[in-house]
Amino acid sequence: IKLKLNDGHSTTLREPPIDDDFSAAHVLGNLTTIAAKREEETGRGNDRNSTIHHHESVKPTPTRPQRIVVLPPLRRSQRKRTTPKKFTAYEEIDAVVQEDGTLAASNIEFVAEVMKRPLLDAREILDVHQTGESITHEYLFTSTGFRQPVFIIKKEGLDLLIPDPEFDVDAVADLVGNRDIDVIDVNKQSEVPGWKMGDWANYFGQPPESRTRTLNVISLEFSDSKLAPLVRSPKVVRQVDWIDHVWPEDMKRRALIPPPPIPPPTTTGTTAVIEKPALYPKVQYYCLMSVGGSYTDFHIDFGGSSVWYHILHGSKTFFFIRPTRENLRRYEAWLSTPDQSSMFFGDMVVDSGGCYRLDLVAGNTLLIPSGWIHAVFTPEDSLVFGGNFLHGFNMQKQLQVYDIETKTNTAAKFRFPLFETIQWY
Repeated sequence: IKLKLNDGHSTTLREPPIDDDFSAAHVLGNLTTIAAKREEETGRGNDRNSTIHHHESVKPTPTRPQRIVVLPPLRRSQRKRTTPKKFTAYEEIDAVVQEDGTLAASNIEFVAEVMKRPLLDAREILDVHQTGESITHEYLFTSTGFRQPVFIIKKEGLDLLIPDPEFDVDAVADLVGNRDIDVIDVNKQSEVPGWKMGDWANYFGQPPESRTRTLNVISLEFSDSKLAPLVRSPKVVRQVDWIDHVWPEDMKRRALIPPPPIPPPTTTGTTAVIEKPALYPKVQYYCLMSVGGSYTDFHIDFGGSSVWYHILHGSKTFFFIRPTRENLRRYEAWLSTPDQSSMFFGDMVVDSGGCYRLDLVAGNTLLIPSGWIHAVFTPEDSLVFGGNFLHGFNMQKQLQVYDIETKTNTAAKFRFPLFETIQWY
């Protein structure tokens, strides 16, 4: 395999074994060795590569698109603080000085660069329907096999329950309570600790020009809240969702009941035994609240789960890549390389199917099949409801994604909860 490096030199990797087990690890191992040798030859040393900057701009070469850092998306964490830190001005978080004294590009500039790319029209890969009347179990799973994203312009006929259009983030806060939530700083692509739902409602309610940074909430699962009765996934999802059909109902019911207070010690000095709370995969109902300018980098939903996604307010832009065997190999290589944050993955699949752009507006519904690689940009403040589900009509892809997560050492909190257990059920 002959490669042309950024500095104009070329090199050759040793011939790999010709079999299906050949993976990204082989290529990355060779690239690591080559990079080390090149550093020694040029006298630059390894200091520059010892730290991955949050934002880094590399001048484009004739053979490569511009490389701008954006770190991978984050989903869940545990939070203890109750008050968010004081907001920081954009210039304080975006201006990262590189070793040559120039300023690195911010995430805002990265997104602007992405939006200018001549991407493919998603209509080539979509199954488009004016309403949900035709999206039946027989059509989606028996006839088509649910192998391409399904775009429903109007939700009528889906048997999808969603709050009225007047519903807003303040209403979300009232119904879910002032709980801890996971907030992402989009420009740093990192979690911001210490946020409560009330803090988030106050932030989201500010005029866009008054916000001093771009924040995003994409992992508020509300099955255990008063919001749950107001939202129900499409009927075609409920008909196949393993959580609804194979997970023990009593375990799910007990898991959603708030834990009782710990009783005081008895007069004999012993403590009453408290039953261990039941568990279930709590991934069916999410509320996503994104301000304009938010961006989530390329990913596959955990465990190869499929997704239902409905926009109540605002708009979204999706970037889709087919989950072909070759694209999944490249995706695994992208996840495994230390240079991941400086690569727009869509540029890595130009010769293997390309990257497709889809623009969604309020009222649209999207069903994403297992394994599809995608990134998401939010042009304006948006409120979205959605959820993840496993089913028996594409188990091969679900297990393939699970295997990729294992090979790339994906942290447990970013994986489908109780994935192996639900396979046995």
